[in-house]
Amino acid sequence: MCLHEEDFGILWKHTDLFTGEVDVRRARRLVVSSISTVGNYEYGLFWYFHQDGSIHFEMKATGILNTAGLRRGEAPTYGTIVSPGVYAHYHQHVFNVRLDMAVDGERNRVVDALRAQGWTVPETQANFVWLRLGEQTAAFAGACEQAGVVVRPFPGEGVRVTIGENEANDIFLKAADGFRKDAQLP
Repeated sequence: MCLHEEDFGILWKHTDLFTGEVDVRRARRLVVSSISTVGNYEYGLFWYFHQDGSIHFEMKATGILNTAGLRRGEAPTYGTIVSPGVYAHYHQHVFNVRLDMAVDGERNRVVDALRAQGWTVPETQANFVWLRLGEQTAAFAGACEQAGVVVRPFPGEGVRVTIGENEANDIFLKAADGFRKDAQLP
């Protein structure tokens, strides 16, 4: 993992109309990068954080060709000849990244709402919350299912609730609040 700051050209420039004075400020960007070796390739993942709040991602690929041998006079069907009797395969590398810009925001929102309803919710760093329900576990899971939300019950112990999209979490919070009031839990 590498973390460094680098120059990124002119951030802004202004020439005073009356005095001719010129002011220039350079832009900086924070770079977080890493290089991973996978098989015969090296993949460089570069995240760029700019002063205007924008984030850019760049994937750099390098390495050694994946080659195979050819018989004399044979032509490759899916590749190109790189040396006599040797060809490299045609292929592509496809990358996909996802940014969750909430950075724990939704989980924290759900935990805060549950605590405001009176639930005891242990601290978690995962994408789920735990509700200790004891003998009420099956009834709670049933109430959630009736509301259209599936939770993972552990009979006699409690339920694990995966943090989902805002709309599903709101449905869950409404079901949890209703169950708490109907069951008259302390």
